[in-house]
Amino acid sequence: MNAGFTKLYGYEFDEFKEFVGKNMFECTSYPELQNLIDKCKETKESVVYASLNKRKDGTSLWIQTTLTPIFDDVGEIKQYVAIDSDITTLKEQEEEIKKRTQEIIVHRDQLKEALNKLSELEGFKESMTGMIVHDLKNHLNSIIAFSSQMVSENNLKRIHQAGKQMLNMVLNILDVQKFEKTEVKLETNIHNVQIVVKNALDDVSLLIDEKSIHVENKITSHVQSKFDYDIILRVLVNILTNAIQYTPSNGRIILDYDKTKEDSKEMVVVSVRDTGQGIPKDMIAKIFDKFSQVEAKKSGMARSTGLGLSFCKMVVEAHTGKIWADSELGEGTTFFFSLPLVNTEKEHDAEEVELVEEIKEDMDVDELTHEEKEILKPYVEKLLSSDISEFSFNLTVIDEIKSLKLESEAFMHWLNKLEAAFYNLNAKASDELLNKCKN
Repeated sequence: MNAGFTKLYGYEFDEFKEFVGKNMFECTSYPELQNLIDKCKETKESVVYASLNKRKDGTSLWIQTTLTPIFDDVGEIKQYVAIDSDITTLKEQEEEIKKRTQEIIVHRDQLKEALNKLSELEGFKESMTGMIVHDLKNHLNSIIAFSSQMVSENNLKRIHQAGKQMLNMVLNILDVQKFEKTEVKLETNIHNVQIVVKNALDDVSLLIDEKSIHVENKITSHVQSKFDYDIILRVLVNILTNAIQYTPSNGRIILDYDKTKEDSKEMVVVSVRDTGQGIPKDMIAKIFDKFSQVEAKKSGMARSTGLGLSFCKMVVEAHTGKIWADSELGEGTTFFFSLPLVNTEKEHDAEEVELVEEIKEDMDVDELTHEEKEILKPYVEKLLSSDISEFSFNLTVIDEIKSLKLESEAFMHWLNKLEAAFYNLNAKASDELLNKCKN
């Protein structure tokens, strides 16, 4: 021991006298000392190690020890010389470097994650752009094709519907953003659910016709609810468009309703069932998420942006309702959504009777000729044998009647009334008109 050694540990030289002549193992608590000595014996070279020690005052210091073997005349180790150096500052710098290195690693990982998100966002943007362009292109092609042909009532209707589909897509994008910012103010009133369903079917009728899909509407005329008419109309158009896209040609779409209670509130539940390919179970929970269809596109399950269903969810929930789906692969999907129920059945029955009476009065004035009734007889029998809910079948027969090209004022008046009755699923009015034609 020398003065430097005693100074290093803060002791006086005399305080170390008790250690003179003692074994090295008695003077240290370093656990690996025996292994280091064995290494010295084997290599006959110095070994260096670092250990944490205590000064006399109790403060810690890091010591680097160089253990050097001393040999006798025959080359055997007779003793060891240990030289201690204070490396506390160096160790503190190492710890600081480790800390900074760890921080750099964390920042690197964060930057890597941000870069991955940017890459995903770029891919998402490309997918979204492609989907929107694809959807808009289809409707634009329809508008261009039908507007370049001979202008007819049917072509004008197709152009009008294609334009409305494009507008609906744009409104979905805009309104999703508005709902997220709670900027949408609902204008709710009491409406007949059957009427909004009828108008939604009318808006997608050409899509239905193009695939020869059979639509069965079981929603009766007395179902009343309080909602924002224009927005719920778009909800139905979105759900129906989705059903049409996934239903094969000559498939079926069934609209129905039920009544239930949600949190002690009377609700009407509207359902739209298709006979399409169905949705995998692991995707059902995500279909109402914003842009979920971009991810679904990878599995070939998506044909649209996914904003339509996200919009539907926001709208229904804004009406204090719920929206969900049930599906089986290979069997089809059913979408459900609920709205507040309004019990006004008696009032509506009075309205329906009034409509039938109005039709009676009109028919007394504008009587069909015997010849017109004979021509219409097979079509009338078809319609009387079908149910009011067989929407597609009934409208197909109406189209057949239109092709007869009867042009009298009485006939046109009767046909317009009949078509309106079927669109409104008003069984009383349609039966009155059909029976009037039979007499």
